[in-house]
This record gives sequence, C-alpha cells and structure tokens, in this order.
Amino acid sequence: MNQLKSLNGKILRSRIDGANFTALVPFNPNDFTERTIKIDNLENSTDAYNFSTLINYYKNQILKAFNLNENVVNNTSSGIKIIETNNIGIFCELKRKKYDLFIHIQFKGFFFIQDNALHKMRLFITELIDRTKTIFRLTLIDIAKDILLKPSEILPYDSKVITENNYHYHFSHKKYVYTDQVKNELIETGFRLQNSRFTIKVYDKRHENSQHKNQIKKEYYEQYFSKYVDTNGQPFPVTRVELTVKQEACVKFSDHALNDDVTEDVLINNILSSFSKKHSLKQRSESSSDKDIKRWPIVQNWIDLFSSNNDVELKDKTPSDHRYSNPRINIESLLEKLVEAFAFKTDYDFETLSEEDVLSLIRPKIKDILQNAKTKRYEHEKTQRDHEDYVRQIAKRRNNKQLSFGIGDFL
Repeated sequence: MNQLKSLNGKILRSRIDGANFTALVPFNPNDFTERTIKIDNLENSTDAYNFSTLINYYKNQILKAFNLNENVVNNTSSGIKIIETNNIGIFCELKRKKYDLFIHIQFKGFFFIQDNALHKMRLFITELIDRTKTIFRLTLIDIAKDILLKPSEILPYDSKVITENNYHYHFSHKKYVYTDQVKNELIETGFRLQNSRFTIKVYDKRHENSQHKNQIKKEYYEQYFSKYVDTNGQPFPVTRVELTVKQEACVKFSDHALNDDVTEDVLINNILSSFSKKHSLKQRSESSSDKDIKRWPIVQNWIDLFSSNNDVELKDKTPSDHRYSNPRINIESLLEKLVEAFAFKTDYDFETLSEEDVLSLIRPKIKDILQNAKTKRYEHEKTQRDHEDYVRQIAKRRNNKQLSFGIGDFL
C-alpha cells in the first residue's frame, strides 16, 4: 500500500541546521619549506617549534575569535577539545593527524536555533581566517525541513512498501531504521539513508525533542511546535527531514557559506540543486513494464524536498587544494614499495640481478615522472597563490562591512 502523502502546504520551513569546517596545518615547517606557517612570536626563530606550540597557538586564536575562556578546553591524548557550551553550540577539536595539525570546528543544531545564526557563523569563521591566515573549508552542512506528516508519509523506507509500489532510490546507500522503546513497546521513529558523501534522515521530531538533554533546545522546540495542533487541540505529527552533505560534495560551497551577500535561501537551494542532479527517488507506474530505471519518473515528494526553486546559481569560487607533501616521506615510501616489488616478483634472480637491471626498469619512466612532477609543482604553487588571494578577499570583505560581534549577541 502506498502511504505517501502530498507535501503541498505541509513544509513548515527550511534552514541550515549544522556546519563543519576543517583545516590542515603542517606540523613541522622545516619539512614543509614552501608552506611555512608564520607565527608572530616565532617568525624570526630558526628553531623548529614543537607540536605543543603549534596547537596552543591555534587554540588561543580560536578562543579569541569565538570569545571563549580556557575553562571550555579539555586536553586529550592526541590534542585538545574545546567542548560544546550550552549557550553557544560550538565544538572544536585540534589534534595531530600524521604530519599535520587537524582542526575541526562544528556548529551544531543548537547554534542554528538562534537569530541570525548563519551571519554569526560567518563572523566567527572569517574572524578566524583573518587571524590565522589559514583556509577553513566547509566539510559538512545540514539542511533541515520540518514537515507536518509522519516519516512514512514523506518517503518510503519499508522494504515491502518499496517493492510493492515499484520505488527505487537511484543512488548507492545503506538504510537504517530508527527505533525506541516506549511503554514497553518497540516503535519505529524514522530512518536514514547514507553513503560516504551524504546522509538523509527522516524522523519524528516531536519524539526526538522529548529526549533532549539540552533544556534550552528542548523548550525552544516545544514552544515552536505548540501551535501545530488540530481543531481538537491534538498535536499534528512533525517530521524532520535532514540532508547532510559531506566532504567533496560541499567543499565547493566553502566561500559561499562565508559570504554575507549570499542569503540562506540561495545557499540552501544551490546545495539541494547540486544534490538532486545525481540523486533521486524513482517510481515505475502501474501501467508500465519499462525495466530501465533511468526512464522512470521522479517521485513528486522527492522533487518537493530536494529540488531547487531558485533561479540564482552560485558559481564555484572555492580554490582547489593541491597540498604540498613532505619529499623525504614520499621518497621513503617509494623505496619501501620498490623493496616489495623486487622481493615478491619471483622471476628475479637475486644472485644475478645487478644495479643496472634495476635502473633499466625505472629509466623508461623517468620522463613521465619529471613531467608529472612539474605539473604537481605548478598545481601546488597555484594553490599557494589562490590561498593567499582567498585569505585577502575574506579579510577585505570583512573589513569593508566592519563586522563585529560578541558573546552577548547570543544571550
């Protein structure tokens, strides 16, 4: 039985509900001579600074940019965590990741329930970029829609319903069903579809809100949903549909996410448009026997959820990143691969194999190696120029608008 109902007039609002930014900073500038990070009090020093110095510098810049105190900082085995505070909804993590300092900044859903949240997020990140001259890239963004229907009425997730009604999610994914124990009864509260680049969550928002530990957030949604009742005073169901776009799929929106000239609606619609070009829910009509799924029409609810209705198309402005890597480490890795290549190729006779034999295998590839190295060097140097231009543009845009903020804006 087809349980889907029209979304017409049922969508309450669409908004950004979460965003992550990350940066990778070289740990030892002596090994990364073309990407040396200049720190004011060490700029003229010839000594390599240690990891503790580097991580503390960025920790202090984050605390200053976000106007936070040291009491929100926890030391971990691999670095530092700036814990989420109840009145701001930001979480930060700084840790060593191989030969880099990895910085992860997460703006949670609680942050986005506050007025002008997107504008304030932009203030925070542009302030941090201006302070550190480091690019922070958007690596995750949540788009949320609240809908006055049950999860099963919005998108199909029951395997029997999908099969009987000839539905097909036209993308690779794994499906998980949300359940909870209520009065000794196991109930389904929604589902999620996910792969490495995105997640779609569809769940009972009223039930989820009842479980919140954050009292401020819980009260906010109770008040927000209280007006959605029928003529008998009974609450309408409220389902949250979340699209989480991750990694490469959202990096191209890094600059737009920080540009106050791009409204929240325009940003949301462009993210949805980019997603819907490669992902769809299709359904074969009962009268059709067409087995080619590509020709099946897209389900209207999917169009209403994920298609853009905005004519403003944002162009990719985020610079590409061809990072510089440590030559010493690369050569050591190459030598290890060569050892394995010769050790496990049984047709080599180590009694007669000479240095010239080894070189003769490598020599035909030298021309290609040098050409590819030249291209790699050009890409890296262009990354550096784009990086510097990008940081200058962020700082200029910030100064032109004379942006300022304080923690009091959130209280």
